[in-house]
Amino acid sequence: MKKLCFLLSLATIVGLGSCSRDFSETDPAPSAQGTHSLKASIAQSEPSTRTGLGDKDEENGITPLLWVAGDRIAVIDDAQPNTIYQYILDPAAAGQAEGTFTVSEGDGVQGAASITAYYPYTFYSASQGLSVPATQQYKEGRTMETDMLPMYAHSSGAEVGELDFHPVAGLINLQLTKNDKLNESRLFYSVKLVSSQDNLAGKGSLSDDSEGYKVLTIDGDDASKEITFSLGESGLPLKEGEITSLMFVVPAKTYSASTLKFVLTYKNSPDDADFQTIDLPVRSAVEVQRGHIVNFAATDVGLLISGITPSEVKDVINEAATTEGIEIPQVIEVVGMDAGGEHTIELPTVYNETENQETITLVATDAAAGTTINVQEAAEATGVAPQQYVSIANATDNSCNLAIELPNSTVTLDGTFESVEATTADQTLIIPSGTVVQNLTVKQGSVKIYGTVKNLTTAPDWSGEIVRGISSQECFDKAMENDATINYTFDYALIDRPIPNLDGKGQTLALPLKVSADATISNLTIRPSESIEANGITILQDSVDLSLNGVDIYVSSNNSSAGLNTGLLIAEVNNVTATLKDCHIVVPKSYQRGINMHSAKTAGTTTVTLDNTHIGPTLEPLTTDYSHDTYTQEQIDAFKARVDSRGVSFGGPHSARYVLNLRNGSVIEGVFYAINFTYYAAPVEINVDRSIIDGRCAFNIWANGEGTKINVTNGSKLVGRNYFPGPTEVYANIVIESKANGQAAENNVITVRDSEFHCFNEPQTNTNWQYALDVRSEGVNTIQLLGETKIYDHSGRLPHAIDVGSWSNRFVIDPSVSFAMGMEGATILPTHIWDGSSFKFPGKALDGKYYIGEPSQLAVLTLQVPEGMDFVLVRDLDLNNQPWLAKYPTSGTKANTVDGGGHTIYNLNTATKAWDTKTECAGLFSAFAGTIKDLTVENATVYGSRSGALIGRLDSGTITNCHVKNVTFTGGAQKRGSLIGYVSGQGDILIDGCTVNGGVINKDPQPTDDNGEIITEENGGASTQTGGFIGYISSADHKVDIQNCAIRNVVVHSGMLWDAYEQCASHEFIGNIANTNKYPNAVFTLTNNTIESSSCDAEVRMNDYFGFCYTGDSGEANPFGRVVVDGEVITEGPATGE
Repeated sequence: MKKLCFLLSLATIVGLGSCSRDFSETDPAPSAQGTHSLKASIAQSEPSTRTGLGDKDEENGITPLLWVAGDRIAVIDDAQPNTIYQYILDPAAAGQAEGTFTVSEGDGVQGAASITAYYPYTFYSASQGLSVPATQQYKEGRTMETDMLPMYAHSSGAEVGELDFHPVAGLINLQLTKNDKLNESRLFYSVKLVSSQDNLAGKGSLSDDSEGYKVLTIDGDDASKEITFSLGESGLPLKEGEITSLMFVVPAKTYSASTLKFVLTYKNSPDDADFQTIDLPVRSAVEVQRGHIVNFAATDVGLLISGITPSEVKDVINEAATTEGIEIPQVIEVVGMDAGGEHTIELPTVYNETENQETITLVATDAAAGTTINVQEAAEATGVAPQQYVSIANATDNSCNLAIELPNSTVTLDGTFESVEATTADQTLIIPSGTVVQNLTVKQGSVKIYGTVKNLTTAPDWSGEIVRGISSQECFDKAMENDATINYTFDYALIDRPIPNLDGKGQTLALPLKVSADATISNLTIRPSESIEANGITILQDSVDLSLNGVDIYVSSNNSSAGLNTGLLIAEVNNVTATLKDCHIVVPKSYQRGINMHSAKTAGTTTVTLDNTHIGPTLEPLTTDYSHDTYTQEQIDAFKARVDSRGVSFGGPHSARYVLNLRNGSVIEGVFYAINFTYYAAPVEINVDRSIIDGRCAFNIWANGEGTKINVTNGSKLVGRNYFPGPTEVYANIVIESKANGQAAENNVITVRDSEFHCFNEPQTNTNWQYALDVRSEGVNTIQLLGETKIYDHSGRLPHAIDVGSWSNRFVIDPSVSFAMGMEGATILPTHIWDGSSFKFPGKALDGKYYIGEPSQLAVLTLQVPEGMDFVLVRDLDLNNQPWLAKYPTSGTKANTVDGGGHTIYNLNTATKAWDTKTECAGLFSAFAGTIKDLTVENATVYGSRSGALIGRLDSGTITNCHVKNVTFTGGAQKRGSLIGYVSGQGDILIDGCTVNGGVINKDPQPTDDNGEIITEENGGASTQTGGFIGYISSADHKVDIQNCAIRNVVVHSGMLWDAYEQCASHEFIGNIANTNKYPNAVFTLTNNTIESSSCDAEVRMNDYFGFCYTGDSGEANPFGRVVVDGEVITEGPATGE
């Protein structure tokens, strides 16, 4: 039997051309003898075809479906689903869209509350459901057989007697036509529709589609991947100028590219003894919608031209290219080579630059054994673009020779060849499965071999690739059998067409594998030779769905490039789905990666799922108990030598979304960075469920995630191993990197719930640590430890689980999170309690602010004066009553900003010693200018002049929503206040919404001078200019506003200075207000302030808000400042110019 392989063009046209049909003259129809009838209609609202086709409506493209005499439906009372009743169409309704069906006998479903109906009756059974027949019969004048397209209807309630049928499948229509070049006597006997991937015929089940309609899926035990259209024992001739339509009923779905083909069986003459076949592969993906027709036009069976001699080929193509109304032939049958010898076929250049070209197939049907065929470009041209795609087929059983000189064409061979010399375009020469070439010489272009090439040589100056193509299970099996005996080496293996189930049968593929089509691969080892610098598997195209089951991948390349040393590379492609179940990826060397995903160019989602899959340096796991086992010394040495190795790596730049799922005991181990994120700005989602991530770190994150989420759940283990001696080997199971090491990680959300951290650290030195998390980033990331998450510090020396480089990051820690193993007293976050001797500069975050989350960072302010800095407190801190001496500026203060974030500083204890020094200002902040907001100081002990729990001396700025609780002053000479000791007024000042609640300000029981010498005055005779809120306010020509403030439960004990100045007063709110320097713009305003349950024992008292302010006329030498309390002017300021 001769076999010709042609290509078929796809036209997605809804509906058919007009066709005539007699709806009443059909096969003998049964008669209905029952007593119950139903009305049944066929929905016509969508492009569709069902049992009989009416004339196509050209305006909307709909071909209506009409009932045919003899149509029968299966009807079921839903209350009795195992009983099926046959209802038969009233013959009068033939050719109509609506008709009455009557039960064949008995009462049928009369009285049922709800009913379900199926069409056709013969295709339904209660146990098997609907079905599509694997063999269909063609009848003259009918585009499809009666009782062909299955439909479904349901009715209940008041409408129970009316059924509205909808199709549950679609149709593929092969349209054949004939022209004058086709053999007049050629007869077709059958046409098969064959799928390499999907079930087409057999029993099926119904399910709802996205619109709520029922659709049929073939899933029965009799499922078949082909449908045969029988054209009769005597064969079917094609009629000139007339379409012969063959309508195949198929499940509604999208069929992948290159998975469908038509196989036509024919004879050139009724007297021929042998049948011949023509393959019409469908190269495109085919979307078959429910109730829609997809038309395939195969004029002359792929524009076939027969009986052309080699010398005539050029003229036939030129004539078609230059004659209006004639298409360039797709298939040319070349004859006249039955005597052997040498023959030349020339292909002219006939296309313009933009013309869309089809493949030209040259089929030699009578070449004698040993014939030499030369195929080359013609010298003359009627166009500018050469033929891009050429197929050359030897349809005989004889082996011939072939010389190809088509430097601008991609060439496909079909058949058996003794020798082939090929000059092709750079793309490739294709040797399909089933094609055999004994001797191939490649002069130009690459080669893709799916079939068999016994011997291959290349020209001296040849450059290209030799590719092992894998197109099917059979192709793979033959490749594994034959490739061991060939005299050449492949560069890689390629899967470029869908393979639904490739069984490796436990064999080893010693080549890298590249994939550009959907594939399911099982039971295979991929282990490229070390001499090949390539990845184990590389995904080449967008939207590939790759499923690996029981596949072991060895990374053999010694190349340090991430693009050439990876087990599975998904780079510069998008919308890829890769699932690895029960697989191993072996990465034994430095710089190797198990999986690498990076540089997707378009938006979309790529998803990789590891299901019980292992990535590590050996095929077998390194340990059996990741909760307890440290490495052996041999394992430690090997681990340290695998420099920069990675389990899964994400890189960029990319604009896609990557998803990585680990589940069912998957393990990544034995690498430096188990999961590594490098420079990019796009979201990644990682879900770790009941799996183990084990390395120098489990996660190493450098990226701006822009929505990245890492979720570790359900007993998963994050293992970190620090076997490096230092001197500065500080690392962690999760590292969130700093800009100092490249790019700061930002916008990542890491959540660990009900899982475990295991930290191994050997050798242990003062600078060698393995934390659970090391948050170095100066950006904003969110870290959440939730549920019953446990920290196992196997070294027993970590003071805390999370080391924080910048508190710009956010932390959510459930109280249930704890150390299950480690040093006694270890905390999850660094301690909030100061030891009195630790100092740690907070560092500037990416937003320019300094975030403070540790008392040692706040304590830095006791060593240096901040200037122009923006501080943010992120949690409560306890200064632990350790001596606190805030640094005093030697020159003017520079404005700073402090955002307390609503947090509290506990147990402040100022360390001032001198009674009346002017070089120290006691307080949390010594001398300050700028803004402080939303901060509380609680349980403070203060000593010294110019002292306050919050600020010793305020030069200018705004203080809002700040509070002091339970403050105690133990002494000091002057200018003391619970909130602020001394407001110097060197710039405008606003104090708004601040409070003091609870405090005692005592006299100094034993005052000393700046040298510590005891002053001989009476004990308690000093300590004045003291206020329960502010001690002393002056102004240098600026405004001071105090509003919405309050004190309660404050007691002030006041003495007098040794000179007994009456102006040196104290008060439970403000001690003194003064302006002694003739500044006319100095205005002191007090608005809406309150005093509750507070007192002062001062001898001088001016009013309810302050103990003293200067009084006198404006002309006096020491003029007074303007003071306004709740809108009332207490004193007038000096006249203008004084």
